[in-house]
Amino acid sequence: MGEKTITIGTDVATLVLFHPDDLPHRHADPIAWYAYDFAYRRESAAGRLVAFGTGSDGGFAVRLTTGGLTRREADLACTPWAFPLVVRHGRILLDNTDALPGEEQMVQPAARESWYDIAEGSYRATVHPIAAEEAGLPDYVVTFEPVADIAAIAVADTPPDLRPLRGREPAPMPGMATEHQFEWPRSAPAEAEVPALPVEPGIAVLPGQTVQFPVSDAVAEAVFPSEGEGLEALVLAPSFAAGGLAVLAVPNQLSRRGEEPAVLGVVGRHVVRIRRGARPQPLHPLAAAPLAKPAMAADERSVGAFRARLAEHAARDAAFRSRLQHPAFETERFASFASGEAMTTWALMHLDLPFPDRLALYASPLRERIAGLERILDGDGPGPDRPPSAIARLMERLWRR
Repeated sequence: MGEKTITIGTDVATLVLFHPDDLPHRHADPIAWYAYDFAYRRESAAGRLVAFGTGSDGGFAVRLTTGGLTRREADLACTPWAFPLVVRHGRILLDNTDALPGEEQMVQPAARESWYDIAEGSYRATVHPIAAEEAGLPDYVVTFEPVADIAAIAVADTPPDLRPLRGREPAPMPGMATEHQFEWPRSAPAEAEVPALPVEPGIAVLPGQTVQFPVSDAVAEAVFPSEGEGLEALVLAPSFAAGGLAVLAVPNQLSRRGEEPAVLGVVGRHVVRIRRGARPQPLHPLAAAPLAKPAMAADERSVGAFRARLAEHAARDAAFRSRLQHPAFETERFASFASGEAMTTWALMHLDLPFPDRLALYASPLRERIAGLERILDGDGPGPDRPPSAIARLMERLWRR
C-alpha cells in the first residue's frame, strides 16, 4: 500500500491533483480555467484533473493512499466525492493550482515537493473530507481504487465544494462564464436618466462583456472620484439620438500609466433604448429604458449550420482569432454551447462590427441574428471598410417598434 501525507496551503480555497504532461494544451488558458464548466468537464472526464474546493484559504493536511480510511478517520469522515483519474506517468502532483499549466502559472511543477508516486492505470479517486477534532488527523484523505474504466464515474460541471463539515452535502461550486451568461440578462433595470458616454464605432461591449477605453481626466474623476461616491452606471452610445440603442454599463476599474490618458473599464449590463436624447458630450444625462427579450427560437438545422459555419470561420480567419484574447479557450467555449442564443451572442462579441450593428443584431430575434451573421460571414454585411447597409435598416426598424 502506498501512502503519503502532505501539508499544503491555498489562497484560492482549491486543491488539485494532476500531472503537467497531461495538460500541455492549457498552457495559454486564462487564470482559473479549471473553474469554467466546459473546461473542467473535459479534463475531469478524461481523468486528467481532480479539483475540489476547501471552503476557505489556509493550510490543509492531505493523506493520499491506495488503501482505505483508518477507524478514527472513518468516524469523522464527511460525505465523500469520487473523481475519475488516469495515472499516465507513475506519479501525480497535489497542488494549490499555482503549478497548473496556464497563462498565469506561478510555480513550475518540478519545483514542488508534493508529488505522490502511484502505479499507472485508471482509478476512482475519492476525496474524503475529515472533520478533524484532534491533532494528527488529516483534513482530507484521498483514496485510489483501481477500475477497469473511468467512464462509469460521474463528472461534475465544476469542482465540488468539499469543506470538511459534518452534515453538509457537497455540491459543485458555481461555474465561471457558463452558457447562461451569454443569454439575455434575466433581470432588467428600471427606466432612468443615466449619464452617457459617446464611444468609438469599433467598440465591442454587450451585456456580460467587459471593455476598456481611454477617457478624459474629467470623466475619470466623475466616475471614480478621489473623494466621495462615483457614478454607479453609464450609458455607452454610438449616438445620443432618441430612439437609438445603447448599452447600460457599470464601471468596474480605472487605471493610469504615466502621462497617458486614464483607462476606464466597464461591464455591460443591458441593452437599452434611448427615450430622450442628450447633447453629444460626455456624462450628459439621457433617459433610457431596457429592451424586452426578443424571441430566441430557431430550428435546430439553422442553429447547427451556423455553429459549423462560425467554427470554420474561427479556425481559418487569422484576423478573427487575433481578436480573441485566448483563441483556443474561446473556441472551446463556443463548441460547448447548446443554445443558438449563446452562440450568436458570442459571435457578436467577437466579430469586427460597428457598434450600432452589433447592438441591432443583439436586439433582434434569433432567426434574424443568424441571418445577419451569415451575411457578415459571407462578406455582405458591415465591416471596417463597408457601410452598415442591411443591418442599419434593421436597426431603423427596431427604433420604430
